Amino acid sequence: MASLVLTIKTSKDPTVFKQASQDRENLNRLINLLSGVNIGAIQATVDVQSASDDPVAAYATATITYASIANLDTITLFGETLTCVTGTPSTDEFKKLTDATVTAANLVTAANANEVISSLCTASSAAGVVTFTLKTKGIVGNYLADITKSSSGIALVQWANGTGGAQNSAVSIAR
Repeated sequence: MASLVLTIKTSKDPTVFKQASQDRENLNRLINLLSGVNIGAIQATVDVQSASDDPVAAYATATITYASIANLDTITLFGETLTCVTGTPSTDEFKKLTDATVTAANLVTAANANEVISSLCTASSAAGVVTFTLKTKGIVGNYLADITKSSSGIALVQWANGTGGAQNSAVSIAR
């Protein structure tokens, strides 16, 4: 069975709708409300979304792979720059080591410690690959601002794989 999601914004009192057990009465009230909107007697906006073909919602991800990252190379994510250093790292820095797995883990620590980055995504690593995963599901994540890098020694895959969520654009009727 197909599903529709209706969002109606109006100044009319929503308490006229009764308990879920009174479906027929609620349907009649909804028909009357929409009829009033249709003829212009009631001010409202009506947004309709089809939910029948939405895929299961999934989080968008982006990856960074260590290749030959160098001192002072940077990665910028959500406007926040993380810098690779060979000395002791300070805020928004991560330590470069000769081991790709440890360097990737250091980048994860820096990203997860950054207030802006950690509020929007989580970072994890395995075998020298850092994966950033958005905290909000949906296709909208695939269209985020790019992650940038300062070095060709950093392999980067931009945001992808987000599904569901705001995929279907709403049809809006305003009267």
